[in-house]
Amino acid sequence: MFFLDKLVSVYIPTHNRKGLVERAIRSVLNQTYGNIEIVVVDDCSSDGTFEYISFMFKSFSNVIILRNLEPKGACYSRNRAVENASGYFVTGLDDDDIFVNTRVESFIQAWDDNYSGLYSNVIINESGKLKKFSRYKVTTISKLIKSNCIGNQLFTTKDNFISVNGFDVNMPAWQDYELWLRFCLLIGPLKNTSCFDYIWDLSHEHERISSSFNRIEKAFQLIYVKHKDLYVGKHKKYLFYNMFCYPEFKVRPSNFLLVLNNAGFYLSFKLLIKKVLFIKN
Repeated sequence: MFFLDKLVSVYIPTHNRKGLVERAIRSVLNQTYGNIEIVVVDDCSSDGTFEYISFMFKSFSNVIILRNLEPKGACYSRNRAVENASGYFVTGLDDDDIFVNTRVESFIQAWDDNYSGLYSNVIINESGKLKKFSRYKVTTISKLIKSNCIGNQLFTTKDNFISVNGFDVNMPAWQDYELWLRFCLLIGPLKNTSCFDYIWDLSHEHERISSSFNRIEKAFQLIYVKHKDLYVGKHKKYLFYNMFCYPEFKVRPSNFLLVLNNAGFYLSFKLLIKKVLFIKN
């Protein structure tokens, strides 16, 4: 296959998570696909993360560790990593998550120039219990408008990533979702490898960006303004619905009217049932 010899760059932003990011890096080093470089950007950690991982991986020529002189955020760090990457392909890993050892090989084998990028199914680690979560086989813009059916990582070419201008550093949350919208709009649909090879770890005590509902609210407003041509009529209702789905949003009589006015009757009561009965999508 033509792509079997291509270098894959894996970008990992990190901040004050030296134990977790070490685990993340090792999961990439253990890949069955051999032609990989890892670009870590430490976002000015104060817990010795940069010094620790620099020492731990000093003997690995394919591990590049950069440091921001002041905190710039995950989006800036991801963009900086890609700018410094040498790979034909790029993909990301959050510092608190893990690659299954066949992940990169599966992407290489599934690559198709007819799609703008590849994603996969995920394994969710919640309090030590592993659950598999499946996604659409192909994601088009019409599906993506309704919800982020890609997840938080995409495998694509560096040229594709650069052509859509990377992550928006102004987004306080939903950075991945907003970027996938641009991929679908500017390049084309996205394809699922159907593999369960990304472990999304919810078991640790560190905060995830998605755990702050205030950030979600601000991200909603930014996406709505930036992509207002997409979110008209019922599509705007889906965007509201996705915002209210976060566990941090509590349905109360005082705010349910807000949900009803913005999300519409069907989605509002779907959300209410989900919240009251703890039904998950």
